[in-house]
Amino acid sequence: MGRKKTSAHLRDKSLEAALSAIELYNKPNFSYREEGFCILMINAWELMLKAKVLSDHSEDKRRIYIEDEQARRRDGEPYKRKKYKKSKKTGNPLTLGIPKLVNAIEGMDNTLREHIVTLNEIRNNCIHFIVKDRSLQKKIVEVGTASLKSYVHLSREWFGKSLEDFNLYLIPIAFDPPSAFDTTTPKEQQRLLDFIEKEKRDNEVSEDHPHHISLNISIKYTSGKTGILFSKSKAGGMPITVKAEAQFKNKFRWTFDDNLIPALKKYGNFKRTKEFYRLKRELERDENLAGVRYLDWNKKENGTKKIFYSPNIVEAFVEKLGLTRQDQSQG
Repeated sequence: MGRKKTSAHLRDKSLEAALSAIELYNKPNFSYREEGFCILMINAWELMLKAKVLSDHSEDKRRIYIEDEQARRRDGEPYKRKKYKKSKKTGNPLTLGIPKLVNAIEGMDNTLREHIVTLNEIRNNCIHFIVKDRSLQKKIVEVGTASLKSYVHLSREWFGKSLEDFNLYLIPIAFDPPSAFDTTTPKEQQRLLDFIEKEKRDNEVSEDHPHHISLNISIKYTSGKTGILFSKSKAGGMPITVKAEAQFKNKFRWTFDDNLIPALKKYGNFKRTKEFYRLKRELERDENLAGVRYLDWNKKENGTKKIFYSPNIVEAFVEKLGLTRQDQSQG
């Protein structure tokens, strides 16, 4: 059994980095999600590109080293053989970064090249500043989804390595999203958003093209016969399945008579007036506060239904009706 090639080592390490990026992004309640994904995904791309360069040039490591064009002999003349830069602390050769690697591969798709440069720019911003604006977080998952799509495609094309056994997709779903987002975007982050949009416009390709700068994520829920929700992202996205029953019960666990009315009766000035029922109908249209269950989903227009409520609806009644607790009203 022969010794494993350096390109194969880099290819395998690249896959580990990609899987780590996905696992980190899909972790629940993780505040460094977008930044961590970009850092690890760029690492995966850098290793993949280096593996490709070595594979195309008979494993010649000099192809991924940084040439030292300023190196001179003692007499001031340049060396006949190329010299390469080394780390001053370890003495190890310095290797090419993303900007040079994307140009080192012959025949590389231009959209893919610009996509990797775009992802690298996002990564640089993540490392050196902050990414907190919601609109930028959404854009990162769109760029990230396009990145994984290209990564899977090239793993097969360049190395004949199928990655279908791995779950290489992101899950950009929140089952209890806030009702409103802060639309104020800091100047630094707005510049990054503008850069991403410009790259997308300048490198627009057809939907069936293997590479994109970013992919528009469109989440759509449909009810299947099995009681499972199906969701799919546009342009080659992979299906995501979620148990509908458990999600609905977790979010809307109150009924009108058993839970909502007893909770409102704790407020001394609460009365079931016409204004209360008008407000009730208004709040029931808010998908974050109320959900409808039908006895037969095929008879939604005239079939039997029941409305369930999120406990958060109480706060809306208190605010709109000016309710006060009994102990406060008596004081």
